[in-house]
Amino acid sequence: MLGYTPNPRPRSNAELKELKAGAKELREWAARNRHEDPAGAERRIRDAERNEADIAAELARRNGS
Repeated sequence: MLGYTPNPRPRSNAELKELKAGAKELREWAARNRHEDPAGAERRIRDAERNEADIAAELARRNGS
């Protein structure tokens, strides 16, 4: 994702689960509503990508990468 810097704040396992669940919900909403609200669907996809980037950054931080 261009132009997004993942949040560097350490995340708990519970927060990572919430981010993952949130990303899933956002993608499901976007899939259901992309024809009725294409702009809203794009926003939710971007938000899901940000959640996923934050998860990846935290996992990389934990692994020392």
